[in-house]
Amino acid sequence: MEPSFCLTLPEPPTPPVFHAHALDVLRSNAPLSSRESNAATSYINELESQIAGVDEAIASLELRRAGFLQSVKIQKALLSPIRRLPPEILGEIFSLVVHAIFGGPDPVNHPPWIRQAPWSLIRVCRYWYAVALATPSLWSMISVDLDRTGEQSGVSLAELWLQRSKNLPLFVNIVREARARTVARKFGPVLHVALSSSERWRTADFSLDFPLLRQITTIHGHLSSLTTLLFSLDLNHSDEDFDEAFRDVFAVAPQLRSLHALCWERYFATPPFSFPWHQLTRVSSSFTTNTEALCALQKLPALIECKLVFGSSEILPVHRHNTILLRYLRSLTLQIDCDHEGTYTKGTSLLDFLETPCLRSLTIDETADEEVVLGFIARSDCAASLTSFHFYAGSIDHGMMLQVAKKMPRLTSLKIGDFYGTLFPFRRASLPEFLQAFSSQWFGGQEVFPDRSFRVQIVDQRLRPEDMDRITPLLTAMQKDGLIITVSADLDLPDVFKGFLHY
Repeated sequence: MEPSFCLTLPEPPTPPVFHAHALDVLRSNAPLSSRESNAATSYINELESQIAGVDEAIASLELRRAGFLQSVKIQKALLSPIRRLPPEILGEIFSLVVHAIFGGPDPVNHPPWIRQAPWSLIRVCRYWYAVALATPSLWSMISVDLDRTGEQSGVSLAELWLQRSKNLPLFVNIVREARARTVARKFGPVLHVALSSSERWRTADFSLDFPLLRQITTIHGHLSSLTTLLFSLDLNHSDEDFDEAFRDVFAVAPQLRSLHALCWERYFATPPFSFPWHQLTRVSSSFTTNTEALCALQKLPALIECKLVFGSSEILPVHRHNTILLRYLRSLTLQIDCDHEGTYTKGTSLLDFLETPCLRSLTIDETADEEVVLGFIARSDCAASLTSFHFYAGSIDHGMMLQVAKKMPRLTSLKIGDFYGTLFPFRRASLPEFLQAFSSQWFGGQEVFPDRSFRVQIVDQRLRPEDMDRITPLLTAMQKDGLIITVSADLDLPDVFKGFLHY
């Protein structure tokens, strides 16, 4: 049917006789006669009446147009591609969204509506509700925030979450940060429900204070599926003595491979829990001293990825420790937790005791000097496999750093953090001596690796803006040949506490 539309507007009224000469009349400023005034008033009234009619017609058209737009919107929504997705595909998309949230760094600090993603999805429409309920994997990522959950509602919520996840392996996130003892007891039932599913846990992420810590002893011997454990403690000096019964809670976990355990060294002389260290492949942990970190490394023969931070460094007696062979290690980060007021002390580096023939990535933050790194590379025979090297120090030896870079011919990423500004004693209108020598060394090696590109980031905390402005054009010119160097004064240190292993 052809659309039809008709709008009839009245003919405009006949203007007064003097209308043709209205401009002359206006210029004369002469008053109108009584007859002319009446004619003008009548003409105005007629025009205003017709304007009101036109406005009414426009309003009617706008209303009709809005109705058309709403109909178009509804029909487009009906034709939306997402409505044509099979429920299995839509459910998989939902699961990927939820897993991306929980599998990323710091899931606890996401807003509540993100952490409660499954509940948000079921409120969209009946179809999504049905799809979500029919997708158990969507409910296999369980977040229990004991600071935001009411006692009864928390128990019901946790039970319903477990029920909807069917028998799938679980990712469980349990966080409790407030210190009120009465509130801690109040949320005991919620924690009990979450702990009752421990046989199904694949990944467990705990952030608990001392009173609730007592309840986790019930999971001992019931962690048959656990592969990844993230654990941090929130204690203070007024907390009760640590109960030895807690020590073996995680000792029996036959599938455990990844451990992210932080902040315990602030309260205990030794790690308070016993882990199956020998089977771990990925470890991120904090220790009181480098000595404790070294003892832990002796128990980790299967390591693939390792991030260690310690509060202080002690002189390590070489004669008391044999070289530790970590034949599978690919990535190593060693960091000291301090404000970088001092410098590395010789004889305190863990690298002196390690042999890592397959290492690809090495990050050192005030835990070794260039000489130690060179000895480590030679002993490990890993020069050919290293592709990433990050080195942070208060004082950097130019010549030694050039030797280190030369020892790693396959590097594609180099980051040097200079705390005290030793790298760039600038001379006007030229590159700093270190950059000149470094670029010459790299270009000289292009004959061996002609297709290699190299990204270098150099951070000098005492670098001035005018210095950066002067050398930026020179660095830009090198990029066309594959050497990409960026220089800044903003130090971005590695952070084992915030870093997340590639689980």
